[in-house]
Amino acid sequence: MPATHRLLQRQVKKHLGGAVAPELEAFVQAVDGAYIDMDNDKSMVERSLELSSKELEELNDAVRKKQEELAVAMQQIMESLQYASRLQRAQLPQTDRFVNRLRDFAVLWSPRDTIGGDLWWISPGDSEGRFSIVVVDCTGHGVPGAMLSLLASTSLEQIYGHHREPGPAEALMQLDHVIRKGLNQDKAGASSDDGCDGAILQVDPTTQKIYFAGCRIDLYCAETDATVLRLGAERFSMGYPDDVFRKPQQHEMTWQNNAMYVMSSDGLLDQVGRNENGNLRSFGHQRLMKVLAQNANSGCTSTINSVSDSLKQWQGAESRRDDVTVIAFVLPSFEELKALNKPSPTT
Repeated sequence: MPATHRLLQRQVKKHLGGAVAPELEAFVQAVDGAYIDMDNDKSMVERSLELSSKELEELNDAVRKKQEELAVAMQQIMESLQYASRLQRAQLPQTDRFVNRLRDFAVLWSPRDTIGGDLWWISPGDSEGRFSIVVVDCTGHGVPGAMLSLLASTSLEQIYGHHREPGPAEALMQLDHVIRKGLNQDKAGASSDDGCDGAILQVDPTTQKIYFAGCRIDLYCAETDATVLRLGAERFSMGYPDDVFRKPQQHEMTWQNNAMYVMSSDGLLDQVGRNENGNLRSFGHQRLMKVLAQNANSGCTSTINSVSDSLKQWQGAESRRDDVTVIAFVLPSFEELKALNKPSPTT
């Protein structure tokens, strides 16, 4: 039987002299078929590998293209967020809102993301010299929180855009109403389940009193002898369709010369860290009051820096949970405030 496969032909020539005995023909034929099958299998494998390599290359090209598209999209998102951050910062009070009103002032405003839902605000004041300092903590953080904080900021400008400022409790009532209306929570079947916490301190030179009302944001007063008093706020928020909002209690305080007033969103107080035993705990009121007592005579900037450092140390390796806003200020004496805001004589 003539050998057909080239490898078999060489083997027959080498070992059998080129001739196949009749009794070996069946065996040689079987070997020849095995060689042919082996070649066919090899061709199939090579073809399969060729196809797999081509498919893999096409897949890699598709992945690279998708990565490039995602990189462009991410760049656009980051540019939009940076622009939104500039807009949000522009919504915060400018220097003219607290110059000649406060002896000392500092603020820690630190969104968890590029933008956030915390807001601090100072009213333009009314014709009788009243002005108010506000901290608002809206639901969520990032873009949703920032959208809600914009609603709150716009609402505050409307609430305080009249001849006479409302008291803190009344202003919180109005803010609750505007937020519910703005989120359509005043209608049946409201889908928005959002709202905010807030606190307002009003300085009233006409009565030489300070007034405070808060919804889940407390007021701290650090006196020069390192005594720190905490004035608790109401335990309900503004907004949220299922909450029944009641008029908050309004607290009246005497004018405290040189005392430092502090308001903080819960992003500071609720931030978890590990205590000396390694257990997870919140930063909490007591830890904040301790920092305030240690800095009672150090000025607002030093106090805010100490609060920020304490937060970072407490947080450690834990993830940041929320936006953080802490505002500290010292009022001038009543006589100083009158002198600072005395109208300039006409010439």
